[in-house]
Amino acid sequence: MNRSEQKEILEETAYEYLYALRNSWPVGKNEDPSVYINKGRLQGFCRVFNLYFEEELRRKISFYKGMYPGEGKFWFQVVNESFTEEEAREEMKSRAKELRELRSVLNNL
Repeated sequence: MNRSEQKEILEETAYEYLYALRNSWPVGKNEDPSVYINKGRLQGFCRVFNLYFEEELRRKISFYKGMYPGEGKFWFQVVNESFTEEEAREEMKSRAKELRELRSVLNNL
């Protein structure tokens, strides 16, 4: 498989993962299981292709050539353009606040 085919597969899988992240609660115990499935698929492709990835604000994934963070060379990135970095930060804060409120209500029961 050549690099362009690898990139195409990774882009498609990354978009699916970003979509799952966008529609899930903050990272932690309450994460939607589909996020783990998509992340596992993306990690599997990266292992096979000798890459690693880093996600940022649930809207951007950067791919690096190499197996370990810090040793690789940047290759390309996939960005969910449906919302900005500021909107992503606000959404994450909002969801974290809702989760804290829900936990406090449950603790008071």
